[in-house]
Amino acid sequence: MAEIEGFDAIISTLHLAKELHDIGRFDIVKYQFHNVLCWDGYYENNLNVLSSIFSGFYNDYDEDNDMEFMMFEDDIISEYFVFAWKYGKLHKLSSEQNPYVIQAQDKVRRWLNFSSCTYWKLLAYTKTRKTAQQSKLLIRIYTGCGCNAHEGVAYGLIQLYAWFANMCGEFKALEFEEMIEA
Repeated sequence: MAEIEGFDAIISTLHLAKELHDIGRFDIVKYQFHNVLCWDGYYENNLNVLSSIFSGFYNDYDEDNDMEFMMFEDDIISEYFVFAWKYGKLHKLSSEQNPYVIQAQDKVRRWLNFSSCTYWKLLAYTKTRKTAQQSKLLIRIYTGCGCNAHEGVAYGLIQLYAWFANMCGEFKALEFEEMIEA
């Protein structure tokens, strides 16, 4: 069977587009992919998806070490950790003991521990409301290994965005129920 140049990249791009559609973020696909699937634009498409999933994105590339550093921030992450802060405060728990911080770390590990070329750190602050609002996700990708870690990171970020959004929805429903019961 003849191999089609860039076939895996095109299928991966379609998969990312489907995942974004499933979480209600098809706007990213329309804006970033420009309705064109092109082998040459694959890396650019993945980088554009990475920069669009969360509202705050910072990217820096260290050419000497073939390392890309990314920082992601979003209201959805802040809301999650504000709830975790409230829970920890109510139950007198440190961040290390807080089940919501532990659960978030586990989810990030699940979706971003796919390659030895990627390293992540979830800065989950829960000492005060203000620090909880400053929580963020850091990712470092070693680009010299030859694998396409950007694709895996993009897929993982889509899953994490959906998870954080779902959890925030559940937290808001719980708070609403508590207000009604009070």
